[in-house]
Amino acid sequence: MRSFFGFLGFVAVLILLVAAFAVPAVVGPMVASTVRAASPFGDQPLDVQVEVDAIGLIRGFVREIHVSGSNLERDGGTIESLDIKVQAVGIGDHAFTETLGGLDGIALPTDDGSSISVARVTLSGPSTALTAEATMERAAALAFIQHQFDAQGVAVSDLQLIAGGVSLLIFGQRVELPIGAQDGALVIPDMLGAGSLELLTPLPDDPWRVTGATITANGMVIDATVDAGRLLGSG
Repeated sequence: MRSFFGFLGFVAVLILLVAAFAVPAVVGPMVASTVRAASPFGDQPLDVQVEVDAIGLIRGFVREIHVSGSNLERDGGTIESLDIKVQAVGIGDHAFTETLGGLDGIALPTDDGSSISVARVTLSGPSTALTAEATMERAAALAFIQHQFDAQGVAVSDLQLIAGGVSLLIFGQRVELPIGAQDGALVIPDMLGAGSLELLTPLPDDPWRVTGATITANGMVIDATVDAGRLLGSG
């Protein structure tokens, strides 16, 4: 389901778009209005708080922009709550020094009409090194992995999460397979000698790459980097 981080990257662009203004005489209400106008959620309500000060404006940045909202929808996906701050947002180059916060209660549609649940996505870092951490609880992680096997025509059953990967039945045999990052994708690196099986793969022009995954019996955390410059169209 390559749209997984594609959707999250699209949501992350909300955070990046708060920087996409070039108003010479910027003031808080004008910035807030611009952020709402740039929202990927259309006219769904967002609370936008902007902190500005004279020294910061002289130096060419807005001190902080805080965006929050609840029960948001986009392209069949839903978000229970969003609460994100970006700090020291450049007026000219759109860069920012830090991102704080994230999204909770995310449901992502699949092509078979079901959905995958993501408990939490945490965003952090500056525009030059923006990272996303997606946390999936046990049941959701198993549903996601099973969906990927089914989508690729690989018949497996009785999936169980284990440290670093997944245990499953295939051809009547129980096997344990690792899951990790490889070339920007989330993969099972060696599917019983048949090469890697991709679970989550960006297209070449997608602005995100998987960098790692932590799997335990209780769930899975997927780490990714997001190219803020490309999302802003300035990198």
